[in-house]
Amino acid sequence: MGIFDLFTKGQQDAHQILNKNFETVETQLSNKASISPINMYSLPLEEGLENNPKAWSLYGKNNFSEVLLILNVLKSDGYWEPQNNVKLATLPEGFRPSKIINSCVLITPGNGILNSTVHSSYVQVKPSGDIELSIFKNHTVPDSYGLRYVCGTISFNT
Repeated sequence: MGIFDLFTKGQQDAHQILNKNFETVETQLSNKASISPINMYSLPLEEGLENNPKAWSLYGKNNFSEVLLILNVLKSDGYWEPQNNVKLATLPEGFRPSKIINSCVLITPGNGILNSTVHSSYVQVKPSGDIELSIFKNHTVPDSYGLRYVCGTISFNT
């Protein structure tokens, strides 16, 4: 057997050992960490609010207690004035964070983010389950064209 043959045989042996080790590690990991699909539920909104007809507000939780919250909320009647703590909805028990979660969201004057002026704002998800929108007072939006649609995706641990 020449030097090239010995080198090739050594490489083959090394690959077999590595593949066996990877298979063992992969099996051990797959037995410990399997993610099941997230069941998503429709988020019940406060009175005077509705889902965007093209995208619903949803929430769900995976088997690692990570909650996914998707907001697509329209103000049914008129527009929001700049203010703090506008209650959008309440998450049910089992889907609430242990501490206040702050997250940026988009807010627009139209029915969605396409062909609209987009502004940033933020939402707080509280341990009580309340989801509250704060509309910054420094938005420069004409009075006749106020803010009425908010969207965003938030994730957190319970």
